[in-house]
Amino acid sequence: MAKIKVKRPSLLIMLLLLGWSALLIGIFSYSSPLYDFNYTGDNNNYLTVGKALMHGMVTYRDVFEQKGPYVYLLYGLASKISFTTFGGAALFEIIGLWLITLVTWKLASLWFRQQTAVLLALASVLLVLIEPYYSYGGTVEFWVYPAILSALLLVCQFDQGLPELPKGQWFFQGFLVGVIFLAKYSLLGTWIAFFGGLTIWLILQKNWREFGRMIGWAGLGFSLSTIPWLLYFAWQRALPAFIRVYFIDNLTLYSKNRGTPLQKLVHSGAALVHFLTLEQPVFGLVVILGIGVLIWQRNLVRRPTKWLLIVMMLSNALFALYGGQFGPYYDLAYFPDLLLCALLALVGLKTWLLPVTKWRWNQHPVRNDVFFLIVLGGSLILLNQNPWSSRLVPNNPSVTLHPTAQRQEPAQLQFGKIMWQRSQGRPTLLTFDFLENGFYLTSGAYPTVYFFEKNNIPETKLPAMLATGINAMKRKQVEWVVIATPPTKDWKRGKSLQTRQGQQGVRVIQRNYRLVATHSQLSQGNPTQYWLFRRK
Repeated sequence: MAKIKVKRPSLLIMLLLLGWSALLIGIFSYSSPLYDFNYTGDNNNYLTVGKALMHGMVTYRDVFEQKGPYVYLLYGLASKISFTTFGGAALFEIIGLWLITLVTWKLASLWFRQQTAVLLALASVLLVLIEPYYSYGGTVEFWVYPAILSALLLVCQFDQGLPELPKGQWFFQGFLVGVIFLAKYSLLGTWIAFFGGLTIWLILQKNWREFGRMIGWAGLGFSLSTIPWLLYFAWQRALPAFIRVYFIDNLTLYSKNRGTPLQKLVHSGAALVHFLTLEQPVFGLVVILGIGVLIWQRNLVRRPTKWLLIVMMLSNALFALYGGQFGPYYDLAYFPDLLLCALLALVGLKTWLLPVTKWRWNQHPVRNDVFFLIVLGGSLILLNQNPWSSRLVPNNPSVTLHPTAQRQEPAQLQFGKIMWQRSQGRPTLLTFDFLENGFYLTSGAYPTVYFFEKNNIPETKLPAMLATGINAMKRKQVEWVVIATPPTKDWKRGKSLQTRQGQQGVRVIQRNYRLVATHSQLSQGNPTQYWLFRRK
């Protein structure tokens, strides 16, 4: 069997996929101008820290956040495009979704004719934009999605040439490893299996020349994507802070999984089985069909490649939840593997059904394509209902829990305008005892307190997180304070501040700050009342 060749990408198809991606991000992402605001806690954290990075502040040393520096660099660049909105992030999300469809198109082109491959690329978004795994906008899992697909594509493309990959491919995959290592290293499972499997294969084959090429070129790519950051943190005298927060704190404070590394992998495996059997059994069926086709269809790929792909998919899923799960978006990390399994399952259906039915898609190409796009659009609306929370539905619960005849704005926009207009110079802000949801963005404030919010870390593990905020309010270091409680008429009775430190913080706010505004709305599905205070 000759090496698989992929036709040179058509500019027209690339533009089609780009337009499709722009349309879908415009409709379904909260970063789009179609929405009042993007309420995601994590994405706002990334944008806030990214803005601080662009402002000259050093992540981990001057502000506390535990994701990798590449995440903040991406959102920092987005803030340069749009400083007080998610407009820049939306542009990057379009590029991210476009890359996913492009790689899917190339994957599908290995086994389907051009027209079908394009349709499958258009349909691939069903396994990207599905709720609740994609809810509001681009998470780290979303950004890594096309990178994981690229590794799977590489193995499939060069099946007959493995492990004699071009040096550019070794370099590129090594570079990706470095980027993801310094973005969210729990998402490296695909490459752990990829490089680990090929290392074993090369050693067994005694192919020392190719082994040297792999180590050399992949190592060069990894070095070019990591060493500049290490030099930057060393130059800023922030290397110890980077190591402490990104590695030590992530593994000891932020992780939900307990036990030895082997026990954590077992927990990840149990979570994967639960997801594929009880939570999403349809996906479980897709995985079984896809892997079944991969194993039993002889002319698809060679036997070593079959097992390498299976191990890559399993490794990715196990390591994605190694530290535990903090939200459904964590599951999005192994959706690239689901997408590959779906394509493989379709290969099997094509092989088994066409000889029986004698049916061909190209008998009525225009009618079939139109019907396909109508079904695809309807499926997207069913799988993601974000448009019901857009500007098309004024005063929806994400905007207000008390709708009136007059069009309202969410708390982030209301409070942001107040802070920007009433402050002398740039506002100084603290979001106390909750994961900030965009108030730094809309007010134009930079974080001036090291723990500028409450991360998803138990107070018992990191008491300094709330204590730092309390001390800042005692000294009136910030002009504005925002807190979040369940909806209540009396902010002092909010149930979100029940820890000893939280109650102390309420007393400090009473002494040093006065209430300026309040607003109730849904916050990531939870009824929430926000309270804005200004320094007395």
